[in-house]
Amino acid sequence: MAVRRLIDRLQGGSISSGSLLSFGLRVGQMAVTLLTTLLLARAMGSEQFGAYAFAIGWLAVVSGVFNCGFRNSLVRDISKAFATESYDDVRSMLLTANVVCLLVVSVGLAVLIAFGELFLPQDDPLLAQTVSLALLATPVLVLTQIRQAVLRGMRKLASFLLPDLVVQPLVLLLLVVGLLVLSDGPLVAHSVVYCYGIAAAVAFLTGTLLLARALPTAVRRARSRVDLIWLRNALPFLVIIGTTSLNGHLDVLMVGYHLGPEATGVYAFAARLALIVTFAVSALLVPLGPAFADCYARGDLSELERKVKLGAAAGAVGTAAIVAGLLAIAPLLMQWGGADYEKGYLAMAILAGGRLVEALIGPAAGVLAMTAYARTTAIALTVGAVANLVLNLLLIPRLAIEGAALATSLSIVLQALVLAIVLRRTLGISSWAAGGIKPLLRHLLRG
Repeated sequence: MAVRRLIDRLQGGSISSGSLLSFGLRVGQMAVTLLTTLLLARAMGSEQFGAYAFAIGWLAVVSGVFNCGFRNSLVRDISKAFATESYDDVRSMLLTANVVCLLVVSVGLAVLIAFGELFLPQDDPLLAQTVSLALLATPVLVLTQIRQAVLRGMRKLASFLLPDLVVQPLVLLLLVVGLLVLSDGPLVAHSVVYCYGIAAAVAFLTGTLLLARALPTAVRRARSRVDLIWLRNALPFLVIIGTTSLNGHLDVLMVGYHLGPEATGVYAFAARLALIVTFAVSALLVPLGPAFADCYARGDLSELERKVKLGAAAGAVGTAAIVAGLLAIAPLLMQWGGADYEKGYLAMAILAGGRLVEALIGPAAGVLAMTAYARTTAIALTVGAVANLVLNLLLIPRLAIEGAALATSLSIVLQALVLAIVLRRTLGISSWAAGGIKPLLRHLLRG
C-alpha cells in the first residue's frame, strides 16, 4: 500500500493502478530474467555464454540506432497529440515511424552484412557468426519498440510493458528450459540466439495486437501521411537512444574484442547481476515519463521539481536496498552458475556501486528527454559515451574485466553529473535524491 500511495503522489493521483501493475510486472521480469541468466550461464559455460551476450549486445546497440529516435519521441508526441485530440497526427506519426524505420533497417543491415569484416572479430569465428545470426532479429526489435512507445504515450502502461516484461522473458525462459530438456550436452550460443529471436517475434505480435485494441476509433478513421516533421522531432532522440544503448553494452563488447568469449561470459554474468540494481529507478521512470512531460507542457515547474525530487529519493532508497541484498547473495549465485563466474564478483560490485551513485544524482536524463531539451540531453549523453569508450580502451588492457567495470561506472557517474548540471541550468531544477529524502520519509511515516 505504501508503494501505491507513493506512486499516486508522484503522478498526482492519475493512472496509479496501471503504475502499480507496471511495478509488479518489473518485479516479475527481474525474477524471470535472473532465472534465465542463471540457467544459461550454468548450461552454456562461460565461453558460449560470452558469445551469446556479445551478440545480444550488438543487437541491442544496432536496434537502438535503427529505431531513429522514435522510441522516445513518440512517447512525448503521442501524449501531446492525444491531449489536443490531434488524431490525424497520431496516424501520421505511426505511419512515418514504421516506414522510416523499415527503410533504415533494410539499408543498415545491408551495410552491416557487406562490411561486417570491418567491425566483427574475424579472428574469433564463434563471436562473428553469433553476431551475424543475432542481427537478423533487428527488424522485429525495432518495430516492437515503436509499438511500445505509442502505447506508453497513450498511458496504456500495462499494454506497453506486457510484451517486453512478460511475453519475451517468459517465452525465452520456456524455450531455454525446452532446450535443456532435449539437449544431451551444453547449450551452444547459436541455439540460444534462435530462442531469443523467437521470443522477440512473439513479443512483437503481442505488441501489435495490443496496439490495435488500444487505438480509439477516432485514430483509426483519421487521415495519415508520411510527414518528415516527425522524423526531425525524433532525430535528437536518436543520439539519446543510440548513446544509451551503446553505453549499456559497450563494456561487454569491449571485453569481447580485447579478452575473448570466455572472459566476456564471466563479465556479462556479473554485469547482468549488477543490472538488477537499476530496477527501482527504471520502474519509477516508466509511469513518471509522461507525468514529467505533462508538468512541463503546463509550465508547472514547481510541481515538476516536486515529482523529480520525490521520485529520485524513492529510486535511490530502493537502489541502496537492492545493492545491499545483491552483494550478500551474489557469491551464492555465481557459485551455482559455475566456478568461472566467481571471478566476476569484484566487477559486479564496482558496477553496482556506480549505479547507486547514479541513482543518488537523480533522473535528470528522464526529465530532460521528456521536455524541450532533448538536443541538450543528446550532447551530454554523447560525452558519457565518449568517456566510456576511452576509459574502456585504457583500463581493460591493464585491469581486465575489473577495468571494464570501473570504466563503465566512472562514465555512468560522469554522465549523470553532466545531466544534473544541465537540468539545473536549463530548468532550475535539482534532481539530487537528497532533496527528496525528507518528503519521502514524511510520506512513508504518514502511511
